[in-house]
Order: sequence, then C-alpha cells, then structure tokens
Amino acid sequence: MPLSTPQEGWQNGIALVSKARGALEISAWGFKSLAFRLWSRDRIRYCLCLENRRCAPAHGRSNRSDSALIWRMCMLNKSLFTSSKSDWETPDKLFDRLNNEFEFTIDVCASATNKKVDNYFSVRDNALVQEWTGICWMNPPYGKDIKLWVKKAYTASLDGETTVVCLLPCRTDTVWWHEFCMKGEIRFCNKRLKFKNSNNMATFPSAIVVFGKQARVGKLITTLV
Repeated sequence: MPLSTPQEGWQNGIALVSKARGALEISAWGFKSLAFRLWSRDRIRYCLCLENRRCAPAHGRSNRSDSALIWRMCMLNKSLFTSSKSDWETPDKLFDRLNNEFEFTIDVCASATNKKVDNYFSVRDNALVQEWTGICWMNPPYGKDIKLWVKKAYTASLDGETTVVCLLPCRTDTVWWHEFCMKGEIRFCNKRLKFKNSNNMATFPSAIVVFGKQARVGKLITTLV
C-alpha cells in the first residue's frame, strides 16, 4: 500500500471526521481541534513510517490503513469533545465547601442514591416543571438538554428570593452559556474535577455558576478544587 504524505493524511482525516461529525456530535470547536490532532499525529506517523520503510525489508512493512488509524483516533477522542456520559456525581469535597457557604435547602436534580440534600427532585418529579424556591443545588445531566436546566435555574432566580448554585461544564462557546451563565456569578474551577465514582479526571473543565439572591452578578472568580 502506498505510503501517504502528511498532506494526504490531513485530507483523509478531514473527510472521515466530516462524514462522522453528525454521528459523533462533535462541535465546530471540537472538529477543528480534532483535525489538528489528526494532522499532528499523522506527521509523526509519517516520519516513523519513512524510517521503518528505510530500515525494514519489503516483506516486513506494515499494510495498516491510515484511514482506519484516523477513524480509531476519532472514536478515542470522542469523549474529549462530547459528553457521552450525562450523569456526573458531584465530588463530596466540592459540595461540602459550597454547602458550608450557601446551606442548600434542596437538590433539584438528583436520585435517592446521589442526592446531596435530603429534600430533592428526582427524574420522576420532573424538576423542570416544578417550582424552585429557597437555596437550590443543581448538577444537571450534561447531555443536549443541559440548556433547559440552565434556563430553568436562571428563570427560577428571577423572583428575587431564590438562589440556584450550578455545577456546569465550562462551555463558553455555547449559546446557553452566554444567554444565561453570563448573567450570574461565575467561579471557574482551577483544575479538572474527579467526579464521584469516576476512575479518571473529567475530560472537560467545570465552573460553578450562581444565580439569584446571593449571586455577585458579573463576578468572575477562580475557585480551588
């Protein structure tokens, strides 16, 4: 099989990622980042192949497809650009610190096994149609409906009495971030979180966004985690 050049590898990568972009739900930013990763990886592989071909006998050369390699890289990197997992349980240390500050009265997005407050809304309660009052803690599902949760948190805080504290993926390239989060207090986590019951650090940055009575609107803070 002819050895591809880095330029050919780049074109192959673009074609494959473009074709798979919808299925992988890769954002525009993620698409560009992945393309750069593919290009860098292919450059390295190209140099290694040249060296192997120069030194190895003809019968020992690899026939591995560059396209297959790029496709596997797409799948391995999917988690870097999407939230294939939607339920990320709050680390106890982070919650306890925030609870000491706010003294939450309800967890608006929880289950019997991961609730952070005795009073909570479960999936069965459908929190999006409930009235939120008091001091609310929200760590919502990180899927495509996250914008609905952030909108609910913001609108619930407009009564002037309710405070909603949210743990969110830091997605400053989304409409919902600029439409709602920028109207609250934002505390950027200084490092990636290790969510409870997860073996690895998160593949995305996080932020605490505060809406309502106790929010210092327009304040940007770095919080240690």
